Amino acid sequence: MMTVYINRIARIGVVAVASGLCLLSTSCGMLSRPAPEKTFFAIDPGQLPVPTTSQAPESKVPSTMPGHGVLEVRKLRIASPYDGQALVYRTKGDQFRSDYYNGFIAAPDQLLTGTLVAWLSRAGLFESVINSASDIPAKYVLEGNVTALYGDYTNKTAPIAIIAVTVFLIDDGNAQSRILFQREYHATAPIGSGSADSLVKGWGTAFRQILERISADLADPALMGR
Repeated sequence: MMTVYINRIARIGVVAVASGLCLLSTSCGMLSRPAPEKTFFAIDPGQLPVPTTSQAPESKVPSTMPGHGVLEVRKLRIASPYDGQALVYRTKGDQFRSDYYNGFIAAPDQLLTGTLVAWLSRAGLFESVINSASDIPAKYVLEGNVTALYGDYTNKTAPIAIIAVTVFLIDDGNAQSRILFQREYHATAPIGSGSADSLVKGWGTAFRQILERISADLADPALMGR
């Protein structure tokens, strides 16, 4: 009777060890399996062409207007849920989801603000264009709120990239600051296959449209008494 009991315990022990080895093997397999790779993007609207004497008068590129002070571009504020680094998709109705595997290489407020500063610097509308980290005193301040930054997949056969930005131009050169203008810019672009890569390219196209319109508004001679 004692022998049977010992044999039964031995069999249970063998099963337990085998189960443990199996579990350990499975766990090790999971630990050794590479994690899914993430892909990171930046929004690229391309560069504003440098004005040349050979360009036609109707060119969209504004000419340099020195003597109108320094423009400070403050960091754009991006509304939730678009302020994270994950790409955001609108799927149906008012349903949104973020993409864990595809995102921005840096925070989108940094990416868009840096692009805006570079674009306006190249446009040559001010003596200098700086960001808020600079200690140079600025006569004018440009602030903005990004109210939309997502891929719209509600129409599965024709998805689009969407960007919306509200901009405030402030005269900060006097004792009391005053808003010179406030405008909302909205742009879309088709994204073909609807992949993450095509979505980011669509954002680049849409953001370029907004940058061109901001430049055109700042070049208006009626603005700032030009």
